[in-house]
This record gives sequence, C-alpha cells and structure tokens, in this order.
Amino acid sequence: MEDLLSYRVRVKEPLSTRILGYRLLGMPPPSSGGAAMMLVLRILSLYGIPSGVSGPLGAHRLAEALKHAFAVRMNLGDPDFVDVTKVVSDMLSPKFAKGLKKKINDEKTFDPKHYGGKWNQIEDHGTSHMSIIDSERNAVSMTSTINGYFGALFYLHAPELF
Repeated sequence: MEDLLSYRVRVKEPLSTRILGYRLLGMPPPSSGGAAMMLVLRILSLYGIPSGVSGPLGAHRLAEALKHAFAVRMNLGDPDFVDVTKVVSDMLSPKFAKGLKKKINDEKTFDPKHYGGKWNQIEDHGTSHMSIIDSERNAVSMTSTINGYFGALFYLHAPELF
C-alpha cells in the first residue's frame, strides 16, 4: 500500500529516429516495443522498400529481423534500476542494424543461439495491441504487456466504432 501511495507518474521523452525519411516515435524503456520496432524497421529498410520486403522472401526477412530484435531487447530493463543507454543506442543505430542484417540468410533460419537470446518466456498472458490510422494516413500503434495476473481479460472487437 505504501508503494502505491507514493507512486508518481514520470513523463519521459519518447525514442525518436528517422527511417526512410519518416520520423518515428516510440515508448522509451522500460518499454521495449519502441526500440524493437525501430530496430526491425531499420533492418528491413536496408533491403529496399517495397521490393526487398515483399512476398515470401520479405516475410522471411521480417521474421528474421524480429528474432534479432526480440533477442536484443532482452538486454533492456527499467532504467530506474539498470543502465540501458548502450542497448537503446545500439537498437537505434544504423550501423548496428547493418551488422544484424549481415546475420540474416535468405536461404535458411537458425536455432535460437544464433540470435543471441538469453531466455524464453513460454507462457505470456497479457499482451494486447491496437493500431489506428486516421483519414490523413497518420498512424499510431500501441502494444501493452502487463503479463501474468493483471488485466481484465476482456477483448473488444468493434471496427464500426472506428
């Protein structure tokens, strides 16, 4: 109860990077989604858009980029308790993305050790996602993971509301 009573909201600057001429903003740590999304998009941009990411080969490259990003994001944590500066810097770095792209083979996939992941969360019970695009083609997406035993366990699908 004392912890809840002393809780204060901390407003943080979003992560920001430019990819393919677009400015992308994302949630900073302790969220891992912003940095991971930016890393995946940077890797994919190195293949050329849209030709390098289209069709079955594009789907393979996306899956491989996601595997690398999910492995790297395991090095993130709550910046109130651990220094994540280098990890975030790497995840936003064009040079770092080029290094990961070199590890992607268009002919095959690899076992988990290749991607550098440290552990695997087998059961995830708390991730939700929404994407919104307005009439001017501005897009916002949000993924929220609260894990475990929290949340209402309620799903709303009502496209007519949007």
